[in-house]
Amino acid sequence: MIQNILLATDGSASAERAADFAASQATRYGAKVTVLHAFTPVPSYLGEPDYSRRLYKTLDEAESVVADVPNVCVTRECQMWTQTQQRGRPPV
Repeated sequence: MIQNILLATDGSASAERAADFAASQATRYGAKVTVLHAFTPVPSYLGEPDYSRRLYKTLDEAESVVADVPNVCVTRECQMWTQTQQRGRPPV
């Protein structure tokens, strides 16, 4: 039985269709959906205040990409978990 579904999204129309499919499978199997959106880390060589401005802009964009995905699960009554997090080291 499926317990967890990982949904990678980039906000595209194809990703929206994948979200709908993931939600339907989660409802069918009682699984939890985890939404992932990966992005390139902000380079640290930008220095302040440019680094912080760029970082917050990138995080806002990432959050907007995943913001509508949980609505798909609400209509299908499934569990969905989202989190925006920067991983990895900035390119040098």
